[in-house]
Amino acid sequence: MIEIIEAGLDQIEAIRELLREYLAWAFTLDSRSDEAPTFHGLDDELAGLPGPYAPPAGRLLAAVVEGELAGCVALKQVDITTGELKRLYVRPAFRGRDLGSLLVGRLVEEARIIGYQRIDLDSYHTMTSAHRIYQGAGFRFVEPPPGFPAEMRAVVVFMELDLG
Repeated sequence: MIEIIEAGLDQIEAIRELLREYLAWAFTLDSRSDEAPTFHGLDDELAGLPGPYAPPAGRLLAAVVEGELAGCVALKQVDITTGELKRLYVRPAFRGRDLGSLLVGRLVEEARIIGYQRIDLDSYHTMTSAHRIYQGAGFRFVEPPPGFPAEMRAVVVFMELDLG
């Protein structure tokens, strides 16, 4: 049985472990991974979970398969009209079960409930499976935001979804 749940305080330590696993994997994708702005302040983010992903403006969702934590995704507020999708990760043993799509679909529903009009995200250019999931949910590729480091533009892609 697959469940997509809002992670509660009793799951936070397991989510931390999952996100550490995600980071170890992400850092293998490019030698400049630690330079990416998305990973700045990550130790503080993990220590303070759920932090910016807590309701009412955020969400921290988990995929649970047969009682085992299989993946996660997070939503944080950018401003009153915009949320940002963060930290989509599915453990390798659980890939191929459409969990990424289920997590993103639920996150989009939650963003609508919150009242966001748009969801933004950034992703490594090599995470093409994730890009297909995002595109399947209606996201489209967009230009980097102003001020994004020029040296990282070759390795990071940006996407957005209009919820209007």
